[in-house]
Amino acid sequence: MKLKKAQLLAKAETTAAIAKEKSSYLNDMADANLQINAMRMAFYARSEEARQSHSLHKLALGTFALEDALMKGAPFDKEIAVLRASMEGSDKDVLLDVALASLPPETLTHGTKTEAQLHQKV
Repeated sequence: MKLKKAQLLAKAETTAAIAKEKSSYLNDMADANLQINAMRMAFYARSEEARQSHSLHKLALGTFALEDALMKGAPFDKEIAVLRASMEGSDKDVLLDVALASLPPETLTHGTKTEAQLHQKV
């Protein structure tokens, strides 16, 4: 009877130790999962930030190139293409799209008069 009682006690202690170890393991896994999710969210946030920054740089370069072409009176179809490319995807700006669409097609290929040429005309 004492032997059976000792065996039951040992079995209960072993079961309790296994349950405690499983609980500890599950807590460790939950902590690791939280850390992994936090790292993933930080990575996605950084990736989105880099994507937006790249898109804004393309837009700025296209704008500066367009300004340069306008000041020289040169055709600016390539610059408009750069601006349109910078608006692809989720960064599409309706106002910029409308402004680009309102440009007369002949100015894209032939350019516009420079500020000096307009002053001479007046």
